[in-house]
Amino acid sequence: MKSFKQTVLFTLLLFIESYNLHAQVKPIFENGEAQIIPARKDSSNWIPLELFINTIKTGL
Repeated sequence: MKSFKQTVLFTLLLFIESYNLHAQVKPIFENGEAQIIPARKDSSNWIPLELFINTIKTGL
């Protein structure tokens, strides 16, 4: 039971902290154009991700 409580507490704290960090980074728009977000400028902190989008033609 103690392990379960620790896991729940850890998960809750992790969620709160990640929510706080995410809330600090907001998009910036000037003259209708998106600007570089200073907190996301350094690409070494980015999570590498490969994305494949498959489109299907239907009805044409």
